[in-house]
Amino acid sequence: MNDTTATTQHAYDALLAGMTPAERLQRMLSLTCLARDLAWAGAERAVGHLGRPRVVERFFLQLYGPDIAVPPRVLAAAADVPAAPRGV
Repeated sequence: MNDTTATTQHAYDALLAGMTPAERLQRMLSLTCLARDLAWAGAERAVGHLGRPRVVERFFLQLYGPDIAVPPRVLAAAADVPAAPRGV
C-alpha cells in the first residue's frame, strides 16, 4: 500500500538524489535512531512495570519480531544499563 502521491515521491527522490553519500548515511542513521527510540519508549510503556529485562525483551521483539531470541547475556546486562540503548 502506498499513500504517497507521484508528485511527492518524485520530490522526495530528487531530495535524496541531491544528497551526498555522507548525508544519505547520516539520514539513515538518524532514522534508525528514531526507530529505536520509539521502540524503546513503547517497550517501557508496555512492560516497564515488569522490570528492565522485560523491557529489553519487548524492545527486541518490537524491532526484530518474534523469531529473534534475546540472548540471556543481554537480559543480564540490561539491569546495569541506566538508559535506552541508543545507537546500538
